Amino acid sequence: MRVRHAALVCLDAAAYAVVVGGALTVASAAFSLGSGGGLVGLKWTLFVVGTGLVGLAAVHLRPRRSERLRGGEAADADGTAEGGGTRDEGSLGRRLADAVSDRLPAGYRLPPNRRAPAGAKLFVAGVTVLGVSYVLEAGFGVGV
Repeated sequence: MRVRHAALVCLDAAAYAVVVGGALTVASAAFSLGSGGGLVGLKWTLFVVGTGLVGLAAVHLRPRRSERLRGGEAADADGTAEGGGTRDEGSLGRRLADAVSDRLPAGYRLPPNRRAPAGAKLFVAGVTVLGVSYVLEAGFGVGV
């Protein structure tokens, strides 16, 4: 059962990374090509955006002060649900995570409190965007 849950958490995070990474790649391409930067501009834009996402993920993954004081999960004081995520139903990140999860087949969906934390999903999405930037440079020779 634990292996299945771990696999579903990884699937949920990977689906989130593909959706966010794809959307950011398309938006970066529109920005770069529209501003005359071409593929080199796209590569640099993806690098900056990916680095920013990884940095934002690092901030999200830091333990909150109440968690450090209690030595564990803080479910009530700061809105962190057990197992990750937040209880803020109205946030854009939460709605995006729910939308991505809803696209998965019914047998592969996890309830919000059992998914990977938002910071972990942002980290995977940031690494995905950095990977696209790397493939543009190393694989296709853009900006070398």
